[in-house]
Amino acid sequence: MSKYRSQQMPRLLTIDDLLTFMSNHQKNKSADASSNTMTQNQAYNNYNKGLDALIETIENSTNSNDYINSGLSLQQAAATLSPGNTEGNFKINQATQTASSGYQDFMNYTDAIDSGNKLINRFKDKEHLLSIGMTGSISDDSIWKDMYTVDNITSALQKIESFEANLYTDPMKKDKEVKYIGNYHLKDGVTGEVVGKDTDVIQGVLGKTGLKNRLLTALSSLEGDGMITDNEVYYVLTGDLDGLDTARTKHVKDSRANLVSYRRSSNTIRKFQKELFNYMAKQDIKDTKTTTFNVMSSVFNELTSVDDIDRNNPMYDGLDDEDIKALKLNQYAGMSINDVMNHWERELVKYQIYSEREAVTYKLWNYGKDFEFSEPTVDEITKRLIDKLN
Repeated sequence: MSKYRSQQMPRLLTIDDLLTFMSNHQKNKSADASSNTMTQNQAYNNYNKGLDALIETIENSTNSNDYINSGLSLQQAAATLSPGNTEGNFKINQATQTASSGYQDFMNYTDAIDSGNKLINRFKDKEHLLSIGMTGSISDDSIWKDMYTVDNITSALQKIESFEANLYTDPMKKDKEVKYIGNYHLKDGVTGEVVGKDTDVIQGVLGKTGLKNRLLTALSSLEGDGMITDNEVYYVLTGDLDGLDTARTKHVKDSRANLVSYRRSSNTIRKFQKELFNYMAKQDIKDTKTTTFNVMSSVFNELTSVDDIDRNNPMYDGLDDEDIKALKLNQYAGMSINDVMNHWERELVKYQIYSEREAVTYKLWNYGKDFEFSEPTVDEITKRLIDKLN
């Protein structure tokens, strides 16, 4: 059997082992054929095992230094490959392809981290202004108008989606993270000093209070009225979309209940006013200053009855039915008809003020939409008819 100058690769444990072997192999190519020889197939097999080790090393590369070292080893391996080693040539091509695709994946990952860091910094200064209350409502200031628009937020969320895709081997399933996470450091463009880690950027973008959740919350705040109002600022800065939705639902529900209660109370008072006028006409009561109110037993009993409207009224919070009735009775003790009429007018003014305040709260939490009653009041119907006639 013919003998062949050894192309044998020893058992390689590191990249340095491979480089040393390749260098020694080049020197030994001209050595005497009688020393340290083996069959050609044995030499090819051992050499190719070394290439398998190199391919495995490339596949496990997680940073730029790994790929640089692997590339140098690959160049050495290609330079010392015997022309007749067909399998070795195939493995060299395989290693080259693995290194090329792996390095491209690594670059895609680092580009994504850099882009994510820039995106965080883009919104950081604006959020700081909001957090210290320098602008109040975002839409009232040109800074916020330029930054917090639906288009800008949507664009940023699309970039975040691309950012997130580069963190997984399968962007659709997102079930396995890429091997590069935790192996990339951000550096200052001028000094070259390390200024952060990739994991910090990932947390800053995708964490519980990360940029993604903050932008989603801001987008929800902009819905309807196109504003991020003071009551929504906390939820935007903390990225608490669920908290904002919960608060919105609660405040809208409570405001609606209060507005309905105030309106019903006002309508009830107007009803009593009409009944009192009718009673005074029938009884021919002229002196309203001295005539006590207790002569109107039917109105008085209805006025002091307790229903769900009273129970849900914030003014009677914590009181049972008897306490509410006693409180209502006490209001009219010893009052004249004139006193009662004045009291009812004050009550109507009070409910009007309450309603106006509550309407502001409702609109604030309900995307800038005004509250509308399902049934108009008599005053509203009259106003509409007058407006129509005009």
